[in-house]
Amino acid sequence: RWTDADLQDAAEQAAWGAVDEVDSSTLGHEGPGMAKVTRRAKRLRLPVTDQERGAALHSKPVPAMDDAALVAMMLPRVQDRVAYLRSLLFRDPSTVEFAGTRKLPPPVCPPGHADELHGHSIIEPAECLGPLRATALETYEDKDGGRLRWLLWSADFNAMLAEEGYVPEVDLGHVTQYLSAAHDVRTSERDLTAGFYQFSIPPSARQLFTFVDEAGRMWRMTRLPMGLAPSVELCHIHVSALAGDPAVVRPEYAAAPEVRVHTWIDNIRHTGNEDAVRASMLETDRKAAAVGATFKAADSVDLATASTYCGVSYDHERHVVAPGPRITKKIDGFDEKV
Repeated sequence: RWTDADLQDAAEQAAWGAVDEVDSSTLGHEGPGMAKVTRRAKRLRLPVTDQERGAALHSKPVPAMDDAALVAMMLPRVQDRVAYLRSLLFRDPSTVEFAGTRKLPPPVCPPGHADELHGHSIIEPAECLGPLRATALETYEDKDGGRLRWLLWSADFNAMLAEEGYVPEVDLGHVTQYLSAAHDVRTSERDLTAGFYQFSIPPSARQLFTFVDEAGRMWRMTRLPMGLAPSVELCHIHVSALAGDPAVVRPEYAAAPEVRVHTWIDNIRHTGNEDAVRASMLETDRKAAAVGATFKAADSVDLATASTYCGVSYDHERHVVAPGPRITKKIDGFDEKV
């Protein structure tokens, strides 16, 4: 029998691969230009009260992007990395032989929420379960008035990848390396809508992503799930291509040298002078439209002089930075406890 503590531990395990909104205060420096992709365990927890269980599911119907068109823009070494990741993720299910040993919790996925995900084309019915065990979980986030985030804890898949030697290469960088952007006079930003769900899983590989809901109905993913370790890296690379990161795309697709390009998994920021930033973000929007990528309109920022990025507030007029609202909220909460 699973206790609440067991389920909470499972939620924290599943948080790996669901780091699209990492709190910058939890970043661990991993050496020059590298940072650890930190779990969101401190902000992800299972819904406890009736009010939390009744919160809205964080899911939206978004079309799958043409990721092959983005790959065509990438540098050869980046294309090789994407090909490697796809070979890991989208292999033939009939070739998989892996006996997982980790204890898996029962699903936390009401039938109504599974139906909602199905209506959004994120999952589809499965005739049987595949070779890798996974558990559907919903975690509660105190955001936007409270919401539920759906995860597929791909425990066997993650364990198999670790056994095969997969090591993420996510060049996020420590939050301090972004601070110099405060000297730039303008910023424009984009945030991918339901980021991972814009990546389609080939039909031939979907049996690797099967699960059951609380009613025992069998489903399989049609889009890249949160809770799978390489999801972060794959999303980050493709969004970096949209952003025109010169370390990812060929020169003809890169942003102008006078534009500072930052990508944080599914978030894009361009900073620099007004004309250069306007042109570079217009090009990002053009590429997004061409490949069918969708940005959150409410979170888009154009030629602003102030914004918050990776937990830090930037004032581009005074060229100063300060802790963002999430960090100050934590500090205030700590003061109250003291």
